[in-house]
Amino acid sequence: MTHYTILKNLSLIFCFSFFATSNTQAADLQNSKLHLPDSFVYNQVDEQASYPGGIPELKKFIANTIILPELVKAGTVSGKVVLRLTISSKGEVSNIVVQKGIENCKECEEEAIRVAKAMPNWNPAKVGNSTVRSTAVVPINFTSTTK
Repeated sequence: MTHYTILKNLSLIFCFSFFATSNTQAADLQNSKLHLPDSFVYNQVDEQASYPGGIPELKKFIANTIILPELVKAGTVSGKVVLRLTISSKGEVSNIVVQKGIENCKECEEEAIRVAKAMPNWNPAKVGNSTVRSTAVVPINFTSTTK
């Protein structure tokens, strides 16, 4: 047998064993609960974080919790505040950031943040069978007919 043939056979064996190990590890990762760091915010997940009961319950919570600022009640200002929330691997809401506010209504942004801080824990996002930290975007409408 030449050196070339031996090297070729060894490289084929190595590739096959690497491929078999990789597939086994991938199956193990998918079927087991991984310990993924909670400091990392996952943008791509297998299952998105969700409010308990889904969108209808989230809308109900916002409607029951929101206190409209006077400018909105008077019909002077209306619009939508868009928040970005971080949802921890335990479902806790944190790092609330206003992505889009309402011009001339700082009170609307403050109220949207207050409502988000009052939210119960969410169902966290998942990668495989593990819960992970992720983000969610929540729009909150401010109109005189919100309540």
